[in-house]
Amino acid sequence: MKPLTHNSANRPPKELPHLSINQQRNRKLLSIYNGYRILLAMLFLAATFSDIGQQLITFSHLGRFQAFSVSYALVNILIAMLSGKASTRTHYFAICCLDILLLTLLIFLSGNKSAVLGNLIIIAVAAGNVLVTGRAGTLLAAIATLGMLGTSLYFTLIRDTLVQGHINAGVLGILFFATAFTMQTLAGRLRRSEQQQLEQMLQYQQLQQLNHSIIQRMRTGILVIDDNSQIIMMNEAAAHLLDCPQKTAPLNLVSPELNLRLQGWIENPTLRGEPFQVRPNTATIQANFTELEPMADKRHLLIFLDDTVMLAQQAQQLKLASLGRLTASIAHEIRNPLGAISHAAQLMQESPDLPSADLRLLEIIQNHSRRMNRIIENVLQLSRRRASLTEQFPLNQWLQRYIEEHKLTIYPDADIELDTQQEVEVRMDRDQFAQVMNNLCQNGLRYSEMKNGQATLRLHTGVKEDSGHPYLDVVDQGPGIPATIREHLFEPFYTTEVNGTGLGLYLSRELCEANHASLELLESDDGCRFRITFAHPEKRIH
Repeated sequence: MKPLTHNSANRPPKELPHLSINQQRNRKLLSIYNGYRILLAMLFLAATFSDIGQQLITFSHLGRFQAFSVSYALVNILIAMLSGKASTRTHYFAICCLDILLLTLLIFLSGNKSAVLGNLIIIAVAAGNVLVTGRAGTLLAAIATLGMLGTSLYFTLIRDTLVQGHINAGVLGILFFATAFTMQTLAGRLRRSEQQQLEQMLQYQQLQQLNHSIIQRMRTGILVIDDNSQIIMMNEAAAHLLDCPQKTAPLNLVSPELNLRLQGWIENPTLRGEPFQVRPNTATIQANFTELEPMADKRHLLIFLDDTVMLAQQAQQLKLASLGRLTASIAHEIRNPLGAISHAAQLMQESPDLPSADLRLLEIIQNHSRRMNRIIENVLQLSRRRASLTEQFPLNQWLQRYIEEHKLTIYPDADIELDTQQEVEVRMDRDQFAQVMNNLCQNGLRYSEMKNGQATLRLHTGVKEDSGHPYLDVVDQGPGIPATIREHLFEPFYTTEVNGTGLGLYLSRELCEANHASLELLESDDGCRFRITFAHPEKRIH
């Protein structure tokens, strides 16, 4: 099996030509038959016009044979020139019938020497029953038989020849019909075999088109390279990850980083290469290699490319599914006794005879009960998180309405500044985005107020010039986050506050990643700067 060529590797398979397989076969057979007849005409011309031919064969009427040979040659050449337009059974029937009549005329001119020349008509009948089947083929045998019987009857009645000619004509007639039936049987088997071949070819092409569509629509990037590290096939996901519009090129030119990891894998197949980026601010890619079975003594390598962000999301989803089922069951078990403890503490607080020290202890019980209840609510919310319903909307308009509602309902004294330079379109779930903004804004306003005595916050929107991804920065004027805490900032249940749950930023990042966005903490001279980088507005999120 030959390897895929560069021109056909990334195109869907070609469809069958409009001309049916039967017509192609008949045209090929007709061209062979035309060649045979022209060769036969050349032999007639050589026999009638050359000295050697006239010495070997005795002609009773040389002039007639010469005229017939010239006419037969001209007719066959004309038929061969026009046979390209012959595409119906009528055309094939007419050509074979004309040849039978001309050969019958030759037998007539030879003085009814059918014993030798009759074999030429057998060949014409055989060819006719391959080109045209059924009654039309049988009719050719009947025409040839009538021609032989008519010629024999003419010479018997008019020329007063022997009756032996009738026997020869009858035998030839039987041979004509036997040849017709035999060739029709063989031609029928040939057509059935060709029909099966055609059906298998159609099934193969359909499977090939289906495989091509599946490979092109896969989210995993797939490349096939040959021994010379030449790319011979690349699907759309691989072209997007490698940012390479040219799908057939040397691998070291398309991605030197990927080529280095390939060379490392060839030296040590058990080695798993490190993730890499084609260019800064592009997706981080994890490459895996495997060798295909040799084809035509040539090796081909299959390369799988995965976006590490997508892999992390899938792993996180599996982890959250398991964690969600576990924590949900635990949370339900804890909630019942916690409710009983909180209710008992409330009843004890209503007692008038308790000293102040006991009341303080009951207050501590109530505070910690409420804190545990908030943790349980967050855990249950994490386990019951619904799928994202993404939609595209203008970010600046949404933020203006959000700031107005936030001031009216949550932080009336907040000073939130919106810094916009251009209109930005984002694609995200509105409710989940509001949940993320509530967490970031409440944290920022609280820490700004703790440091400066005033709840201030700045929201800045923009679009990255290198990738075109929109972003939103939430900037506070708080004390900032120490470097020792940054690496644990988005871990679940990690908190530095006494009353914190450690799930706010973790849930916010999870919600962003569920919408193909990212949440990160940027370096800032004063306070904290959280950046939400949204998916490209033209990217469809499934």
